[in-house]
Amino acid sequence: MLQKIRQKTQGWFAWVIIALIAVVFVFWGMSGSLLGASEEVVVKVNGNKITTQDLQLTYERLAQQQQLAQLLSGIEQPTINEAMLRNQALQALVHEHVLSKQAEKQGFAISREQVDSLLVMMPQFQINGEFSPQQYEQVIRQLHFTPSSFRDAVKDEMLITQAESSLTDSIFLLPYQINNAVALVNQSRDIQYVIFNGKDFKKNVKVTDENIKAYYNSHQSEFMTEEKIDIAYVMLDKSKIENTVKTAIQPSDKELDEYYQVHISGYATPERRSARHILISVSPNADKAEKAAAKQEADAIAEQARNSASFAELAQEYSMDTGSASRGGDLGYFARGEMVPAFEEAVFAAQKDEIVGPVQTEFGYHVIYIEDIEPSQAPAFAEVKEDLQAQWYSDQIDEQFEHQLAELDQMAFENPDELNILAQAFDVPVQEIVITSDLENNPALVQNPRVLTAIATEPVLIQRQNSDLVRVSDNQAMILRVTEHELPELKPFDEVRAQAREGLVERQGLILAREKAKSIIEQFAAGMSANSIATEENFTWDAEKGLNRHNFEVPYEVVQAAFSVPYPGESVITAMDIFPDQIVIVVINGIQAGELDKDFATEMLEEFKTGLAQFKARRDYSFYLSEAKEEADIKFKGEQADE
Repeated sequence: MLQKIRQKTQGWFAWVIIALIAVVFVFWGMSGSLLGASEEVVVKVNGNKITTQDLQLTYERLAQQQQLAQLLSGIEQPTINEAMLRNQALQALVHEHVLSKQAEKQGFAISREQVDSLLVMMPQFQINGEFSPQQYEQVIRQLHFTPSSFRDAVKDEMLITQAESSLTDSIFLLPYQINNAVALVNQSRDIQYVIFNGKDFKKNVKVTDENIKAYYNSHQSEFMTEEKIDIAYVMLDKSKIENTVKTAIQPSDKELDEYYQVHISGYATPERRSARHILISVSPNADKAEKAAAKQEADAIAEQARNSASFAELAQEYSMDTGSASRGGDLGYFARGEMVPAFEEAVFAAQKDEIVGPVQTEFGYHVIYIEDIEPSQAPAFAEVKEDLQAQWYSDQIDEQFEHQLAELDQMAFENPDELNILAQAFDVPVQEIVITSDLENNPALVQNPRVLTAIATEPVLIQRQNSDLVRVSDNQAMILRVTEHELPELKPFDEVRAQAREGLVERQGLILAREKAKSIIEQFAAGMSANSIATEENFTWDAEKGLNRHNFEVPYEVVQAAFSVPYPGESVITAMDIFPDQIVIVVINGIQAGELDKDFATEMLEEFKTGLAQFKARRDYSFYLSEAKEEADIKFKGEQADE
């Protein structure tokens, strides 16, 4: 169950954390810690103090990402590997201070405006497409941030990212590096291989009751009852208040007209312009001389056009845009957002019948004639009255729904161990649902990552309190609580004896397969040929000539094993487990260096170069971090961070 829950929640936790280190906005004057704990100094980085309080907060943020899986695992073990996680938290704090200081030394800076401008665009803090201070506060509170500490953390992260980008974006590759990488990636090998299946050795396995009981005792996780969590919840649905709002509120024509005036831009058709152009194309990678020649040609054509020459005829004669040249350069009507920015800016800044340019874009130089302007037009109030009324009602419903959710959240906070009061107040039922170990087959509601995350919090799962408001979707939100948590229990031995025996026999079969593989490798090392070993041990090798890393016709583990060891110039042997009960033995008899495939498409080559550059960038950034730590003055007190 642990692994299944990790798969369900890890993506959403990562999503939240990434969002939180990418944006921030402060609406409140709050500052300081949520804990108010000790201020003992754990480490100083360049004179800046990292306290036990800082460490505890960072530890709890990391712990929350693991909490769902650990709390629901049902296995008798510490909830979290505290020492390892605390060390990770300490390392993260040290790295943050080191890298932010290094970025400042290099002249990088992040303004308040840069930080603030990002938040309003982030869907994680929006409701119905609009930034919600309440949603923002709830999310950061769940991760143990205050608005001020959140802002500081995000500003540092943006500063570090800015410095990292300057380093990684400047990565370039020399031809020999690309050639060496191609030779390695496209390398092929001549191999022989055999796969032994543990099941084939089961007939040779003898086990006693004592062996079976020992297996049962050492593999108890295989013999547990199903874990179950009973959830009670109340759900508010936006659709349920639609009829109430439409019955209770009737907008007057005056109110609708005022609404129309405020939202008129949403009903107006956009301004459109009709233009012709003459393109003198030039590659963005062209040298200065080529660009200058293209610009000079475009200047000359623009001069002819302004001297009363027929623009359409000039386009037919000179334009390199094959799509429009035959039509006299006619591009038809278009609105903003349909052309490349520089072209669009020039067109919409000009007057009718004006000739502008040359305008440079990624395609070359454009001479443009503004043939017509079709102004923005708003429909009359009467034409859109029905649409206005529908939108007005939609806004009212949204407002009422948000008001209800705020009341629900507050009531759940004031009554942390009670759902019936909430259900009565909002005239909705208390519903029940069960989560089992079989996560994939649970109802869709409890597969929602936000719902799983809410269940995982300590107040809900351990203290049995109401959750914070959980937004299941744009139209639904809920308060939930855990009413029962039935942990897995070990089944009696007599009940699972046959299952334990089968598990033991399969395990012993794999051990025998491994022993056979070990014997084959020892015989090969002693000088016996692969074919002689096969004859002696009564098996047959499969052979592959010119096996490359991209071969999908043989098992992946065979390819992995074949390329896992260097080739010293003579045959070499290796082995690898194939989950769950097989082992592969591979003999490498020859090797051929890879070359750039003539059929290797240009875009594939570019993707390869990009991947290689990213690998080099990660390596260089690792060196950058190491050098920054060496230059930094880091003094630990009390707790130590393992390097």
